Amino acid sequence: MNRLLILDDELRVAEILKRSINGLEDYEKELIDVASTPQEAFKLAQRAADKQKPYTIFLIDQRLGAELDGIQTMKKLREINADADFIILTGFENPEDGIRAYEEGASRYLPKISDPKEMAFVLKDLARTRKVRWEEARQRRQFKVATDIAEAVGASLNLEKTMNAVLATLREVFEKTHLCVLLYEKRQRALTLAPRWNFTRSKTRNTPDRIPSIWTKEASRAAWQRKHWRQKKWNAKTSGT
Repeated sequence: MNRLLILDDELRVAEILKRSINGLEDYEKELIDVASTPQEAFKLAQRAADKQKPYTIFLIDQRLGAELDGIQTMKKLREINADADFIILTGFENPEDGIRAYEEGASRYLPKISDPKEMAFVLKDLARTRKVRWEEARQRRQFKVATDIAEAVGASLNLEKTMNAVLATLREVFEKTHLCVLLYEKRQRALTLAPRWNFTRSKTRNTPDRIPSIWTKEASRAAWQRKHWRQKKWNAKTSGT
């Protein structure tokens, strides 16, 4: 859900922009706040960050009539909320300001009075790219956890204690409906990640959830030998009768 903060020293213009965004279709918005000074914007941004509900998009007028212009204000807001997207709005075309805005991390540099369709496209596009960034960050965190676990297991002498910690961590980070298994290949001295398996409840027995077995080469060979021995014993018994 998108949370926006509009910063413009002309409140009338900011309210017009707010109504325009509120009227957009197919754009999820939880909150749209308005500020008229950089100091007010700083307080609102810090309050939202403290509540762990930071703004996702800032729309900032370049000429604020204050000590700080829009780009300078954006730099300070990025210190409070580095993950947000920033749109710098200008009523005066100035290529130098546009270049400076992008160099300082602005996502877009747009005319203050722009086509509503263009604004709608920009906001929806930023929402899509933000979801991609968050998903990539989540996958990186999970990969780091799996890597740290593999290194800890490989270096640990107390495998029982380590595996208990592994299972506890996996339950917190990965989906609880799946099982992730780390196998240690003794010959290769390496850890491998087994395919994840869905938990399935037995339909024939009133038993807890069962986990499918993962067979190693040694286990498969031992099973074949037992089957071969039972067949050989049966053949000897039947031939004797």
